[in-house]
Amino acid sequence: MDAEKTMEQMVRMIFRYMNQQKRERLDTWDGIQMLQMRRHADQLLMDKRRIEENRKQTSKEKDEYWDEFVKAQTQVETLTEQNERLQNEIAILRARVDSMGERPLLYYGNEEDYYQGEILEFVRSALAEKLDRLPKEKDNPLRSADVLQDILSANECEEMQAQRQAELKRALKGYRTLTPDIRRTLIDIGFKITSDGKHHKLTYYDNDRYTVTMAKSGSDWRGGDNLFSEIKKRIY
Repeated sequence: MDAEKTMEQMVRMIFRYMNQQKRERLDTWDGIQMLQMRRHADQLLMDKRRIEENRKQTSKEKDEYWDEFVKAQTQVETLTEQNERLQNEIAILRARVDSMGERPLLYYGNEEDYYQGEILEFVRSALAEKLDRLPKEKDNPLRSADVLQDILSANECEEMQAQRQAELKRALKGYRTLTPDIRRTLIDIGFKITSDGKHHKLTYYDNDRYTVTMAKSGSDWRGGDNLFSEIKKRIY
């Protein structure tokens, strides 16, 4: 009996000692479950962040693709309009050539059009200037005036020179330095731009016969107007 009591007391002392000890979380089933739940929650949070990042990236790529699509669509529409316009011009020119027979009114020389209708505009301009200088008499019509007016009426054009001059004059207004807008305008109307020292060199359709010097910085508000006048004199 003494041995049993002694054993019982020892067991109680052991349990009392163990109950007094501080247990780590992993020493209990609840602690293990809590750790698993925390790991699972952390994984879910990481997955959520990854999904959100992928969503943002996908949205950004979608916007970029849409912008490219809109640009491409605009270019297609522009090219389609240009093609239709050129087809109409070709049809008109063919009709005029057919109506004139084998011998046209004028032949092309060695110079070529730098853009559609350029040479025709020069010819029309010369004829119009000649017509303006002729006397105006209602009761005494001039044969030369009637012929010139008839040629001008039969050879209409889009007057691209006037459009290009207006755009160039707008871009160069108050010129101080070569801005992206001015550079784009010059390139659009056919100029190649090279820089040397304090000046830019403008070469028209890469033809060294037609070059204009452009200061890198405008000295005063008249610089842009002077540059426009110089280009107009050399090119138009």
